[in-house]
Amino acid sequence: MSDNNAKTWITTLCIFSLVATGLTMVYDFMLLLIKSAPTDVLQQAMQQSQENMKQFGMNGDYEIDFGMLYRMIDNAPFHLLFNIIEIIGILLIMKKIRNGLHFYIASQIGFAYLAFVTFQQNATLQILFCIIWAWLYWHYTKRALS
Repeated sequence: MSDNNAKTWITTLCIFSLVATGLTMVYDFMLLLIKSAPTDVLQQAMQQSQENMKQFGMNGDYEIDFGMLYRMIDNAPFHLLFNIIEIIGILLIMKKIRNGLHFYIASQIGFAYLAFVTFQQNATLQILFCIIWAWLYWHYTKRALS
């Protein structure tokens, strides 16, 4: 693989990651706002959401996992922290600083841990995505910055 091809790939990965990270940071801020809401208000909002799903013809057997929702809300500050670490890593990689890869991989390890803690039964796919993204960054950064 040529250096130009690797540089194109790493640039594409970085741009895509910055957009995705920005969107997930908005979601993290929303979760932080929800965290300040009283529990009964949150439960009422979730029940209303369930009723709306029924009106749109979605399966009425769908149950909301309040435990998972509360874990997501509780872990939002950590998720936000790992997003910031990821952005630092991406920006360093874009400036051709090899240590950015360490920040990026550290963020993916943090995201994998949070996936395991938050989505205990369904974490495998999210952990797999963290591994794939870390490998892609490692693979192309190694070639683009050599």
